[in-house]
Amino acid sequence: MTVPGASAPEVIDSLGHYTLWWRGLVGPEAADRTVLIATNWIRTPRLPQAWDEHVHPDHEMLWGSDGKVGVQVAGREYWVPASYGLWIPAGVPHSACAVSGTGFNCTWIDRERSPITVTAPVLLPMSPLLVDLLDHLRIDATTPERRRRAEEFALDLLEPDARGALSVPRPTSAGARRVADAVLAELTVPRTAEEWAGEFGMSARSLNRAFVAETGLAFGQWRSRARMAMAASLLDQGRTVASVARQVGYRNPSAFIAAYRRVTGASPAQHRQRMTQVT
Repeated sequence: MTVPGASAPEVIDSLGHYTLWWRGLVGPEAADRTVLIATNWIRTPRLPQAWDEHVHPDHEMLWGSDGKVGVQVAGREYWVPASYGLWIPAGVPHSACAVSGTGFNCTWIDRERSPITVTAPVLLPMSPLLVDLLDHLRIDATTPERRRRAEEFALDLLEPDARGALSVPRPTSAGARRVADAVLAELTVPRTAEEWAGEFGMSARSLNRAFVAETGLAFGQWRSRARMAMAASLLDQGRTVASVARQVGYRNPSAFIAAYRRVTGASPAQHRQRMTQVT
């Protein structure tokens, strides 16, 4: 499930050991429910990493990203903000990707004991207390009784964020999806719709028609929303507005701020204020 030619990602499992990526080694299901929570730190190699569509028997939460991690669920693309966890319910098919050098945490939560009952991805605020508890539970050096109390406390801190996860719908036809994947991989590329369409043997009119029919958004609107979804995750990492603007393809910070407000209903400064209130 990796990009051709890429080495396997580095993983530190819930016992603090280095291990190859393999879901069966790390979660509550594999531990016969002797643990309720298991967290792994994952660092992608020098090439981008991709995981094909799969499901987990436990709930999964991706959090603490210091790069760019994307998750695809039911035809929508989600980015993982640094100060939030992206919750993926157990049994929900999903795929994922991460740019080279990205580090992030992957926490599995027992599906039977979880207080979260959503059926689609949702954001969860990562308070300092919750982060400390999840870090503490990485090392299985305490008694089962003390570990269970810490796990129960951590479960009590899990609460979906009211704003929901900013995502973009993915087109369904092969041609439009190839364009979408290329745009998501290079959001800073200042190409026009005509240039993107021509690269994949389409006309701008047919490309736009496909995006409207399959995502409900014109190509330009879709690309803008994709940029703002990525911008939200970068803002959560503490990047400056000017830096974020450049990374999502805007040379002028003022144009970026106006676009961010238009798509999300809030300015980057207001986004930071919300983040501060959460953390």
